[in-house]
Amino acid sequence: MSNRVREVRRHAEDNREHHRQVDENLALLVSHTQRIGEALDVIKDIANKTDLLALNAALEGTKAGEAGRGFSIVATQMTFACSITTFERRATSSPRNSKAGHDRCPRPCKRSSLWHVSS
Repeated sequence: MSNRVREVRRHAEDNREHHRQVDENLALLVSHTQRIGEALDVIKDIANKTDLLALNAALEGTKAGEAGRGFSIVATQMTFACSITTFERRATSSPRNSKAGHDRCPRPCKRSSLWHVSS
């Protein structure tokens, strides 16, 4: 019986050590998740500010008429880039939604893309 008691005690100590390690790993996971969330918030803020700049650029391009056409095209591409960033931010904010909704991701129009603009 004494061997059985020692074996049970050893298993209990092993389980306690395992649970301590799991607790440490969970604490690290929570910390890293919070840091990722903070980084995503910064990205979202930058996208929002860039979107406002794009709106302003589009207005200025419109006011300038034909001379501002290129400015308006760049503003449109900036708005598109912001919409992608905002979409990706929403997709990563909830683990359940990480793959859902990708068919609704904004796409560039046929005449222009994010990196190449053709008239």
